[in-house]
Amino acid sequence: MGCRSTTFAILTATLLLAGGAGVARAEDSVTVELGNRSDGSMFLTFDHRPVTAGKVTFHIKNVSKDMEHEFIVGRTALHLDELPLTGDGTQIDEEKALSEIHELEDLAPGDSGTLVVHLQPGHYVALCNLPGHALAGMATEFEVVPESGSLQTGAVAKPGTVTR
Repeated sequence: MGCRSTTFAILTATLLLAGGAGVARAEDSVTVELGNRSDGSMFLTFDHRPVTAGKVTFHIKNVSKDMEHEFIVGRTALHLDELPLTGDGTQIDEEKALSEIHELEDLAPGDSGTLVVHLQPGHYVALCNLPGHALAGMATEFEVVPESGSLQTGAVAKPGTVTR
């Protein structure tokens, strides 16, 4: 094979490999802490935002010493203070407020769990929807951005507030 043919073959192989790499879906890994404070307030924190669209693995830790929590992610066009409540006013009405709902239930104090989901770009909320928990601060909003979006590592998500 001549020098020109070898160069063309190497260039073609390089382009094919680079093109194949561009097709791979983004993967993101988010560390989440759920907990409550002695003053009755609660929190849900992410280790970074925004979240990159595609396969997302949430590594969830209940850092509470005395309370069970759950972790729910859902897509919504609403902000936290606009989410409808259930009839008794203690929980977010998931069926009315959220779509594409993903959930990890029953995290006892000190327990950890993993939730693997595929998220499209858009506006989402994460919350613990046990009675009173989201209203006490265990809810937050976040954006899922296309793969080219910038990831701000180390930016801790502040707990959201749901007020009525």
